[in-house]
Amino acid sequence: MPVKSLGRGGTMPEQSASLGPRSIILVDFEAIVQDYYSGVKQVDEDFAPAGIQSRSPRKPAENVCELVRRLNSEYVIVISDRDERYRKECETWLQLNDIHSDGLLMRPRGDCSGNANVKMRLYDEQLKGKQPLVWLVIESDFRCVSMWQSEGLTCLYAGRSSNA
Repeated sequence: MPVKSLGRGGTMPEQSASLGPRSIILVDFEAIVQDYYSGVKQVDEDFAPAGIQSRSPRKPAENVCELVRRLNSEYVIVISDRDERYRKECETWLQLNDIHSDGLLMRPRGDCSGNANVKMRLYDEQLKGKQPLVWLVIESDFRCVSMWQSEGLTCLYAGRSSNA
């Protein structure tokens, strides 16, 4: 199933004002990749997020991916601090690794603000207060966990100890 682009005008299906049978799970892109924080240098620099020029995820973090796959009764929105210019690479990676997504939110081109600031702005502009509601976040950056919790969202930390 193709990944819908929320970052370029895509919209979620309408839902009633109450939390209906489907709601949104917001998944950090980096939470579903295994080798991102391994420190292994890789050649593909074009796929690197802002500020990191020599690491590129290759393998899925299967335990997190399996969780996302099993939550197919919910809308899954992937959020990333990767620059919008790498949308095609992210979409391809998700499809190749059998990760269904109803949308992909990405850092606007040229935005150099921090990861938490980017994610909060994307959430505020695209999802906050809108239906369907976000009820769960899966996050790899420990600095963003309290940010999500301060918004009243349940947040599962899926990072590695080297990220803490």
